[in-house]
Amino acid sequence: MAGLSTETIDAYYLAWTCFKTLYAPSESAATRQLAQPNREIWVAIAQLYNTQRCRQLSASMPEGNPERLEQWLKICAKRARVFLYPTTTSLNLEKSESGAGELLDDLPDPIGASPSQSCCFRKNFSSDRLNRVRLAKF
Repeated sequence: MAGLSTETIDAYYLAWTCFKTLYAPSESAATRQLAQPNREIWVAIAQLYNTQRCRQLSASMPEGNPERLEQWLKICAKRARVFLYPTTTSLNLEKSESGAGELLDDLPDPIGASPSQSCCFRKNFSSDRLNRVRLAKF
């Protein structure tokens, strides 16, 4: 995740792993959303996290409690949704209030793109696709 330290990402990942181990179903359910875990489950997730934290994370990472782990998982879910489903804007919007054309007018002609531009586009497209595959594995 952009802007987060490796240690923080590792802590979020461990929290997610503990959540999946104790709460998330192993088979895909018919619904897209799980019911909110009860307090006892959050406590069990926090206990598992703290046990694993001592083995897998640096000592500087804070101890997990149910509220902190829930907050972390919500942050991860929001960022994953933003990555997987980015906000889109129509290219037919006017550039300004003066009505001096549309955003679409500023796009380069794909047929006349230089070889280096085409290469960059393919590389970025491949990288985005690879990131989506990695994220889908979680």
